[in-house]
Amino acid sequence: MAELACIVWGSSGHARVLRDLLDDLGGHIVALVDRDPQAVSVVEGAPVLAGQAGLSGFLETWQGERPGGCVAIGGARGPTGARCWVFSLRPGWTCRR
Repeated sequence: MAELACIVWGSSGHARVLRDLLDDLGGHIVALVDRDPQAVSVVEGAPVLAGQAGLSGFLETWQGERPGGCVAIGGARGPTGARCWVFSLRPGWTCRR
């Protein structure tokens, strides 16, 4: 079975939790996406992409199978709209508000 490559929307505490979970499942985070221009990667080797434009550019140059996606946004910084946008990237995925 191929290792799961995953892009995570959010680059702080929740991303660390997902990193640990993906490690346990045999996957890894290839990039983090954040709208905060001051965001710093919490995952060694994974760049922080600047919002939707950064994610789109990353996916255009991605080599290999399309990566999976996770949302790591919590608290007051986690608007439902951002979560739903991430889910809309995958055919057949939906988000309920």
